[in-house]
Amino acid sequence: MERLDMSEHLDNWSLSIRLDKKEAARSIYEELNKSTIDLDAETHITYLLLKSRYHTILGG
Repeated sequence: MERLDMSEHLDNWSLSIRLDKKEAARSIYEELNKSTIDLDAETHITYLLLKSRYHTILGG
């Protein structure tokens, strides 16, 4: 996944989480998990924060 693709995926994931669209969020999460090794520090922090929010909506 290219950096632009990653940014777009993170934006879509964030929107899915905020709108409580669990199935869409799960699909994006699975796709993102395939590409987290090549993240720069800022993108990785964004990913981790969204991952925390994602797991919160799954548990709640």
